[in-house]
Amino acid sequence: MVVFTFVAFVFVHGVVAAATQGSERATMRDGVKYVVNPGVGTEPARVLTTTELWRRGGEEDEVVFGTIGDIVRDRLGNAYVLDNQLSAIHVIGPDGAYAGTVGRKGEGPAEFRMASGIVLLEDTVLCITQVMPARVVKLSTGGHALGDHPLSRDLVTSYLNGCAVVDGRLAVKASRMTRDKTSVALQTVFGVLDETGTLAKTYWERFQKADFANMQFDEKADAEPVWAFGSEGRLYINSDWDRYAIEVVGPGKKVEHVIERAYEHLPRSADDLEAVEKQKRAGEISPETRVSATERDVVRLFPRHDGSLWVLSSRGDHEVPSGVIAVFDEFDRAGVFVRSLTVQGPRHPHLDEFYLVDDLVFVVVNGASGSTTSNETSASGEIEIVCLRMSVGR
Repeated sequence: MVVFTFVAFVFVHGVVAAATQGSERATMRDGVKYVVNPGVGTEPARVLTTTELWRRGGEEDEVVFGTIGDIVRDRLGNAYVLDNQLSAIHVIGPDGAYAGTVGRKGEGPAEFRMASGIVLLEDTVLCITQVMPARVVKLSTGGHALGDHPLSRDLVTSYLNGCAVVDGRLAVKASRMTRDKTSVALQTVFGVLDETGTLAKTYWERFQKADFANMQFDEKADAEPVWAFGSEGRLYINSDWDRYAIEVVGPGKKVEHVIERAYEHLPRSADDLEAVEKQKRAGEISPETRVSATERDVVRLFPRHDGSLWVLSSRGDHEVPSGVIAVFDEFDRAGVFVRSLTVQGPRHPHLDEFYLVDDLVFVVVNGASGSTTSNETSASGEIEIVCLRMSVGR
């Protein structure tokens, strides 16, 4: 095993290291509590070292991965790696031993296409959501077909764009499109399903409309929400490209509070802007395109089992030195900005993806989707997964 050591550096996002520790304040707006945080946490920043447990894939391994969509882990430490390109799930033991794949491409039992997410509904039951036609495929961790999770008629005609587990039940992000002669409308909803496949609890909903006569793509206005369900049954969601604000939502679309933090937008380079514009204009239909000159403030959300929330900002994702996977902003369960957390490890921000699962980090080498940096190249195009354990103890 390899332990990555930290090379000392002064690295603080938006403030200098010697700045005075911040003090949050709470305010009410339209009946909703806002926890307004400064750019500095209430406690000093921390560095989390990592220890490599195993790595699979790459040029020298017989295991070949396609496009990785997500990774989950069971209580025994086995990792289940959703491969969207192969429409299969790789099973890797806690010691890195490769146990093969479960599931396969198709429309039958234990088969799927266009997967959008994977969860362990129970410790031995995998659920895979399929974008379209909407399905939730169930299979055992050993690969045995367990049928499909039922879906209501409304959901069958929707797109399933992701899933989570809330209090032992399946939660989904679903989008439904309707159109008439002049326009198209999109409804996006987050909710928890009951045993019949009906949305028993709705957390968040959005309606959008576009006219065929004035079709345009606005990267900011049309951005998908950044979201995650926490272990305590709350939805954490950011829906504003230019705003460091996370809504903490309970069932019935009740906003418990909103977390805000002072933050300066991260400008995109000229190369990044050019690459994004080309990407958005690709395809047979090329509507008017408006691309943001800055990166999105909130990139990803990671609710932790202790009730805290780790937020990955644009700077924490893109502006990291060598030997650092990412820098997170840690908030406590009340929404107070506690500290910055620097997680060490091997990652090239524009080339490699990563997944946090409990105290593990899975770095997917060459796995970043939609890379916008044109002047970076990798030594190999092969996908490799590196499993690291974080030193998360207080």
